[in-house]
Amino acid sequence: MLLRNTILSVLKDQSPPEPLTPEVPRALAAAIPKASPQALALKGVRRCGKSILQAQLMRRHSHFCYCNLEDTRLFGLSPQDFPSVLAVMDELSPATAPVFLDEVQAVAEWQRLVRTLLDRGRPVCVTGSNASLLGRELGSKLTGRHRSFEVFPFDYRKYLTFTAQTPAKAPCWPIWMGAASPPISTNAILKSCRSCCATSSNGSSPSVTPCARPGTS
Repeated sequence: MLLRNTILSVLKDQSPPEPLTPEVPRALAAAIPKASPQALALKGVRRCGKSILQAQLMRRHSHFCYCNLEDTRLFGLSPQDFPSVLAVMDELSPATAPVFLDEVQAVAEWQRLVRTLLDRGRPVCVTGSNASLLGRELGSKLTGRHRSFEVFPFDYRKYLTFTAQTPAKAPCWPIWMGAASPPISTNAILKSCRSCCATSSNGSSPSVTPCARPGTS
């Protein structure tokens, strides 16, 4: 078991991840309720921006409790420690303030902690790997008490926004899709293709895509 003071120190020290520069608001945030009697689960492949989206959701609230369960100081956290975690959360934030748990797959039986938080009237938002949030235990231990939201890496337009680029006046997407399009210049095709290739090579993940502006090294 972890010492209560250790848990207290971790929760006081931790803070949500800093926004990327420039920050690109995720459209999915508009579909996620500010408060819900169900746990909100953000799932998706690694490095697709789940934690950043969760941080954007936190800004809706003046008071909240945040915990990244992958913190090495929390190694070994188990259900036996959950009473201490709950007590510390009550100490650090109002009793009805939402709780944001990042990387829940790092802790065994995390669903029990979420269920207890919900029973106490706290809104809960979690992020985790697809495996942990698609598993059978999520459905059995939080049956009817969770809503899942799939987070995807940047699409082409989000990538252009992040890198401060604008689509070519005559992008090459219609050609690739086989749609009819007016004649376009070779330079316009090459410009769009380079942007699309950069998106693919970088995986279009927010934390992977470089911030360099066009024309800079």
